[in-house]
Amino acid sequence: MNIKSYISEHVKKDNVSVEEFGDVIVYLLEHGVITDPVEGTHSENDPACEKELYYKFKRVEKEIIEYLSIMGIGVNVNKEFRSIRVYAPDANFPKSKELKDEELSSNRMRLHINKDLSASLIVCYLIYQQHREEHKLINFVAVVSIFEFLSAFNSKLGIEYGENKTKTEKDLLFRTLKKLRVIDYRRDAIDNIDSNIVIRPLIYDVLLEEKVDGFLKQLAEKEVDDNED
Repeated sequence: MNIKSYISEHVKKDNVSVEEFGDVIVYLLEHGVITDPVEGTHSENDPACEKELYYKFKRVEKEIIEYLSIMGIGVNVNKEFRSIRVYAPDANFPKSKELKDEELSSNRMRLHINKDLSASLIVCYLIYQQHREEHKLINFVAVVSIFEFLSAFNSKLGIEYGENKTKTEKDLLFRTLKKLRVIDYRRDAIDNIDSNIVIRPLIYDVLLEEKVDGFLKQLAEKEVDDNED
């Protein structure tokens, strides 16, 4: 029995064809994430086609996770916020059962995270965490203005960001954060610093808490060293 026939036999009992099984995998590999878009929640503006893909995944969750594991691809199913996210081979991710040595990890399929994106993810995490601790979340999202978001680079990380970046650079950064499902915003938001962006709870699926803690520790140690000098 070939692999296609084997998969077909295992998924048809759950009312999923082998072609639909493939559709879910291809979409996950292309986009990295699938949510269940629900009006009035953090996911309401996500592609409507994902609702059907989400429920197909749930019917054959075990089979898809096992199939992707052959390639070393990790899968995180966030039941609370109804999302499915895939991770590059050897990557550490939330709820992973196996801790990987990142120095020995493969670069296959990895998202290129430059300094701007790395800092932006940490800022999103810290803003979301602050709103959660201060009970400012609305339907599990943190809402801040573009001005507040850009100001947070300096107040939280000691980085001046907005003034030395072109509109094209900021557009690219915001589009990347939106593609990762970390934020949501209106298309014209970047042209108005008073416009709001929404930081989504899925930031916790992208950034590990220990990564943030490690970065903040390094930042504090650098500040101490600078003061001593």
